[in-house]
Amino acid sequence: MAKLMGIDVGSTTVKVTVVDDGEVLYRSYERHFAQVRETVLRELNKIKEQFGGDFSASITGSAGLGLSQRSGINFVQEVQAAFVAIRSFYPDADAAIELGGEDAKIIFITGGTEQRMNGSCAG
Repeated sequence: MAKLMGIDVGSTTVKVTVVDDGEVLYRSYERHFAQVRETVLRELNKIKEQFGGDFSASITGSAGLGLSQRSGINFVQEVQAAFVAIRSFYPDADAAIELGGEDAKIIFITGGTEQRMNGSCAG
């Protein structure tokens, strides 16, 4: 089975995690300083050098949709990605707060997914 790679491209940072059979093999958190494409490519090259190129990948985040469309990498909306992760790692959680570089979100989980967002810069 291919390793799993998650890429989160936000307004200020690029986060990448590689997982194989539930074990985290690689994780990074890099500020992109508006050099999104270059930062993502640098991270992907590091991962390719370390692990080869056999991955199942998805991308999320405020800058992820455009990269997804240009690269063909599967896009997952960030609130949905957060919901799945919260349910997996914190199954008893009722809500989660996410502070990003361009907004803050509260995700209500119990009874379905509901989101409220503050458009003020959180970073």
